[in-house]
Amino acid sequence: MNTNTLNKRIALLIDADNTSSQYIDTIISELSAIGSVDIRRAYGDFTSPTLKNWDKEILNNYSIKPIQNFTYTSGKNSTDGAMIIDAMDILFTKDIDCFCIATSDSDFIRLTQRIREDGKTVIGMGRQQTIPAFVSACNEFKFLDVLSNEADVVDEDSVFCETSITPLQSIKDFISQYIVSRDENANLGGLKQAIVSKYSDFDERNYGYSKFSTFIKSLNDFQLDENRCFIAMKYEKISNYVQEFCMKKSEKSFTSSELQNQIRNEFGNFRLVDLGFRNMKSFLSSLPKIEATKENKYRYKKL
Repeated sequence: MNTNTLNKRIALLIDADNTSSQYIDTIISELSAIGSVDIRRAYGDFTSPTLKNWDKEILNNYSIKPIQNFTYTSGKNSTDGAMIIDAMDILFTKDIDCFCIATSDSDFIRLTQRIREDGKTVIGMGRQQTIPAFVSACNEFKFLDVLSNEADVVDEDSVFCETSITPLQSIKDFISQYIVSRDENANLGGLKQAIVSKYSDFDERNYGYSKFSTFIKSLNDFQLDENRCFIAMKYEKISNYVQEFCMKKSEKSFTSSELQNQIRNEFGNFRLVDLGFRNMKSFLSSLPKIEATKENKYRYKKL
């Protein structure tokens, strides 16, 4: 969770028409870990058979106030309007720091944006089919079916068209850029906050890990050292390879593109940005045993 919400007062608004009661323990547990859930309301037509699981026992056990909204017209959802009105009332009249909107309904995008405009934190909670626009509108978004061990965690081979969970490669790319921008090291806490700021749905549990440090260790591109995160692909390893390759081919010279392709053949996940360079010219210029020719090629520097 974003540490900006630690020990804050929380208002929980549940779209019961769109959120199963089976997730309530997960919802309360997640929120209780970061603050006090002082306002707890569930909205829906509790006379409808579809909400029979939101019974008196569930509501009482979790101290949730039911807000009844009769369905007067087929296809119309009065719950959305009631939640929006109450949320704005709480925003202007209550001392609340954080709102949790529990729904997978995209109709709450504008509400979420408006709450954030007032400097409040918004945590969304819903299922994986929640549209990306609503996920992005929240400061953080938690996938209830993943946290409840109801859905499979994602991996690099997953098809992401049916889920809003950010692909793992996107997370890895962002971590690389973040670390490079901080001289190739980063505090774990700051790193996680930065990821969540970029990808509001990020949670290491989405990818099958219970701890952020374990998640980082699982990424072969990175390593941990005294609670600092370093790029694992060392500059020395690749630079030595390039120099040894050119030494063996001392009678030849190579374009920067040819050398870059050679590196990729040897190191499949090679990317210049991971080494802190913008282009091959700057990288090759940093190698003491490589020199540029008049033809804008590169060769092993002869003694």
